[in-house]
Amino acid sequence: MNEVERETSRQSALVPEIGESWARWYDYPYRAIEGLYRLWSWGHMPRPVRLLLSQFQSYLRLFNSYDREKISHPDDPRHNVVVPDGEQVDLPVLFVVEFYSPAYSRELRRSITSRSWPRDRHGSVPGDDLRDQLRRLRELNSGFNSQVGSFRDTKSEAWWIPNAKVERLPAGIEHVEVHLESLGPSLTALIAAFHLNPERMLALDRAAKAPHPPKLIRVNGKLHLYQKIFQGINDVQGERARLHQDAREWLAKKVPGIFAMENDRQLPVLDVILTHSHDPLGTERRLDNRNFLRALGLEGPSWNQVVSPDLPGFELLEYRPERLRKDDRAQWALVAKHASAFDDDRFKFNFNKSRTSRNIARAANSGAIFLLTRLAIMELLDLKSRQTSQSRDIANEVHSGHRPARSIKKLRRALLTNSIDLDAIAGDLIRLTATTWRYEFNVPTLWSQTGPAGKRDSGKGQRKKRKDSTNKTLLKDWADVQSRDIAELLEADRSLTALLGVVASLASSLSAIRAQRWSILVSIGSFVAAVAAIWLAWLALGSNP
Repeated sequence: MNEVERETSRQSALVPEIGESWARWYDYPYRAIEGLYRLWSWGHMPRPVRLLLSQFQSYLRLFNSYDREKISHPDDPRHNVVVPDGEQVDLPVLFVVEFYSPAYSRELRRSITSRSWPRDRHGSVPGDDLRDQLRRLRELNSGFNSQVGSFRDTKSEAWWIPNAKVERLPAGIEHVEVHLESLGPSLTALIAAFHLNPERMLALDRAAKAPHPPKLIRVNGKLHLYQKIFQGINDVQGERARLHQDAREWLAKKVPGIFAMENDRQLPVLDVILTHSHDPLGTERRLDNRNFLRALGLEGPSWNQVVSPDLPGFELLEYRPERLRKDDRAQWALVAKHASAFDDDRFKFNFNKSRTSRNIARAANSGAIFLLTRLAIMELLDLKSRQTSQSRDIANEVHSGHRPARSIKKLRRALLTNSIDLDAIAGDLIRLTATTWRYEFNVPTLWSQTGPAGKRDSGKGQRKKRKDSTNKTLLKDWADVQSRDIAELLEADRSLTALLGVVASLASSLSAIRAQRWSILVSIGSFVAAVAAIWLAWLALGSNP
């Protein structure tokens, strides 16, 4: 007897098939329907009755499947989210970025210069106040970054943070550090580093280690069985989504910008995740830890890895949550094994040998800030591309003639919010991507190396890590791709603007023709009314002798 047959026999012994026992409530109606089939031939039943009984039987079988799922594969990591022995997952800090174009620069200036904003004097850009710092940052070239504020939770013990404003932060967030980076005169990035307290830092670890019993959930009025493996993935990724949501909502409410106002508050996020057992750079994905990594969103391609010599031990991964029905691509993670992140000499010099998760996150802080802004440029261009497509759809509404006046108003609003901003920020991004030193200044060097699976498949020593001559190829590729996307987006926007001028002109002509027709009808009506008035007056005069 093989493993599958043994497991099937075990499940049948613990939870018999529906209708084979009298111990469960659903056995009684199921047996009653089976008895009805024997007393009355199936073919003689009316079709609506047969359909109703079949649907009710399927509904009852769902409860039998639910009972079996509760006892199936109790400790098998292939069917559950099982945390390996000795594993612990820390998420000490996450970074959120927002962009500000000329349309949102007034809101940025108003927010950071208001009385509610802390007066942080420890930025790298000189200035009399935050308004002066913002002006100087816009005048400087890319790469300059300044800390413009710190916030501390009312329950936080981080008393050592200077000039921090004490206020109630989202649950589990101990303090927030806000940095400002100028990508050009017309584009500014605001990056917030959310440092979590020890309890919420282990939120993903607790969610992964908690039991994940199956659930019966109702979707669109129908009952569905949520198996243990999917419930585990949903619980872990749901906890991560709540962390992201709290951070995004805080920054979007504090200083709203392009992503907050135009992208449904889906601000780009970068997590720093530390594992104590799994090594993302040295451990091949196995069947016994695959679901665990899948739940954490760490199941990246094991044959190819994105690493950085400036962030030793870390791997850059894109996070694509399975539980979300909407597209949310703006999420990444820097993942490392706790013992392998950075080297001991750096911690000996900077942190007095204290290898804590917070110190590791602090060491990655500056590199992660600049890295996230370059990643977020891709999302910004993708957002503008979607808005250009939406403008084209609105133009089709104008062309169809269905409520042209309303469609033209929507079209005008779309052009004002997209095309004007795009022309302003495109020049900054073109200059940024065209100059290598500006684009890569303070950004961790990235390269692509062969992962464990790639080394296994390619043979021993056949594929080696790329050397210094190609270390910056990945960042250069990003700059080339973004530069090409900007040029294509500008061309599409300009052609659309020219086309929309013709469409608006035709729509105006159509409206003028309709107005002329209405004026003719009104004139005819006026003439008829005048003739009728004269005729009535003549009748009145004729009736009087």
